[in-house]
Order: sequence, then C-alpha cells, then structure tokens
Amino acid sequence: MERANKTLQDRLVKELRFAGVSTMEDGNAFLPTFMADYNARFAKAPSNAKDLHRPMTPGIGWVKHSPGAPSGPCRSPSPFSTTTSSS
Repeated sequence: MERANKTLQDRLVKELRFAGVSTMEDGNAFLPTFMADYNARFAKAPSNAKDLHRPMTPGIGWVKHSPGAPSGPCRSPSPFSTTTSSS
C-alpha cells in the first residue's frame, strides 16, 4: 500500500497540473477519469481470489466509541500495550 501511496502522491500531482486543475471542484471532477486510467494501466488481478483475512478477536484491537460517550481510556486493552491496569 505504501508503494502505491507514494506513486499516487507523485503521479496525481503531476497529472493534476498537466490537466490544468487548479480548484478543489475541478480536482474532484478529474479524479474519476484519473482513477480509471491509472487502474487500467497498473491494476493487477490477485494470484489467489480467496479472501484470506482473519476475523478480529473480540475485545482486542480497535475500539469504536459511540458519539457522546465519555472520553477516557478504552475499556478494551490494546494488544500493543506495555502497561497493565489495576482493577
């Protein structure tokens, strides 16, 4: 992903300049054309079509807070935390 991101950061700016895009509205209108061209030239089908992502383990990982919830520490421990809580 990072390689594609660096490519897009470089290529998109040049393509916007080349197309004469100078406003946010023009950029938004230009983007679908750019994406179609970019994908036609660089997209590659996966070697294995099966989705190999593993489901997240409940209670570990990202915690989504509901709007209006009190701020403070997450109730779910991070798997990357080096501290322990004393309850």
